[in-house]
Amino acid sequence: MVSGRGCRLYNDGGNQYPDLESGVWCLALGHSHDRLNRVIKDQADAILHAGYCYRNAIGGEAADVVVSITGFTDGKCVFLCSGSESIELGRQIARHITQKPRSMTLHDSYPDIS
Repeated sequence: MVSGRGCRLYNDGGNQYPDLESGVWCLALGHSHDRLNRVIKDQADAILHAGYCYRNAIGGEAADVVVSITGFTDGKCVFLCSGSESIELGRQIARHITQKPRSMTLHDSYPDIS
């Protein structure tokens, strides 16, 4: 594959294919989206990654939007890197809320850190 536009990928022969791998690298928003590319380029000129140790306005604004969409007035927002991390966090939250001493996971899944 040499390029993408929207939900389509193109090979070097000009053939197009639907992108069925949208979860990898968070490309669910499509490829070559003019507005998103502009925002990404502007952010790259400012700072690419500040980690989780430092607060920043963009992260705070994004968290406020997510919490407002959910309707949880006292909600909190955690940004993670993958769907599997969010499932693991949900599992740990459920263990905490239910006070159950055990939960079932697949072999060699994330370790229990609670």
